Amino acid sequence: MSKSKNIGTAVESAIVKYLTGKELNARRVALAGVHDEGDVHVISPDGRCTVVECKGGKQTHNPTRQQVADWYQEAVNELANVGIDGDIPVLVYKRKGSGAANAGDWWAILDYDDINHLRGGKAAMGGPLVWISLGDLAGLLKGAGY
Repeated sequence: MSKSKNIGTAVESAIVKYLTGKELNARRVALAGVHDEGDVHVISPDGRCTVVECKGGKQTHNPTRQQVADWYQEAVNELANVGIDGDIPVLVYKRKGSGAANAGDWWAILDYDDINHLRGGKAAMGGPLVWISLGDLAGLLKGAGY
């Protein structure tokens, strides 16, 4: 396995471990080639699916806003591949100097409208991207019935 695959697996595993520790139904997703469905799915009891694109390694130490926007767009595209049960796309990336034991401090990026949706508002896509911690995202997901 390549070094970058090892990094990706470690990041995905840390995210799943953190989210399942918060009593969320999170699982790693098998690779699907051009029809990629994200790296991690968080599934609600009623079948909704939050699609998480995960990033780690040196590329995440000081990414530009454009890099983050491009990574987030990957999550949006992967959500479309999930289909009807796809609910919210999220990008999570490892923060420099914050290891797996501190995954709750990693950045979770999502659309402002999706935060509103998780808090009970109307579902929509198109708002600005918002940086929150993975820990805060877990709280939002729990509050939304995930």
